[in-house]
Amino acid sequence: MDGELSFLYASAFTEIGRSLSDEAFEQIEALRPLDPDAPVGPYLYSNVMDDLDFGNADFLFDTRSN
Repeated sequence: MDGELSFLYASAFTEIGRSLSDEAFEQIEALRPLDPDAPVGPYLYSNVMDDLDFGNADFLFDTRSN
């Protein structure tokens, strides 16, 4: 299901992208001033979160049997 959903999203975005005029495409590109490959940190929904401090989380990775 995840693969199918990803395919449908990619297909829809491709179809939309192909339907845009050069001017419309430039306007949309101007809305996205950041490089999408540049790491900016973790997200909560669509908002970039500030640095997270989880404290000591070593207990989550303890491989010893109790």
